Amino acid sequence: MDNLPGQLFLTDIFGSECFKSIKDKSKKTDFDYLLDVVIHGTGFQNGKERVFEIIRSNKTKAEQTKLIKSEYGIGGSYWRCNCIGIPETAIGYQTFGSKKGFIVNIQDSDCEEKKLEFTWTEVREAICKQIEARKYIVENKMAA
Repeated sequence: MDNLPGQLFLTDIFGSECFKSIKDKSKKTDFDYLLDVVIHGTGFQNGKERVFEIIRSNKTKAEQTKLIKSEYGIGGSYWRCNCIGIPETAIGYQTFGSKKGFIVNIQDSDCEEKKLEFTWTEVREAICKQIEARKYIVENKMAA
């Protein structure tokens, strides 16, 4: 069955990519997990491209942060089933129910599930770092 317009499935977005987020056996920082999650985008069709354009805009950092929060919306994504038993990996995120705004679900070094809370400013910073590292999206992909 074909996807409906605008409909995406987790396998369309993430596939087995979560396995590639494991860099090495060294302990990850909380921010490393956030970097792993933002690389996947918002989960909405063309959301990653819209976020890329928000960062490229000449809006203030505060305006960009507000727009990114709006682009992610309320909800989240969970891909734990693809990562069961893989230590130190991100397994999902939530954008509601948090004092700070953005919760990353991880499996720690013992494969126990933990939640890490981030502000939307930190989310914007992580996206910027991934764009600078040319891991988020590159401009010639935007032209295609």
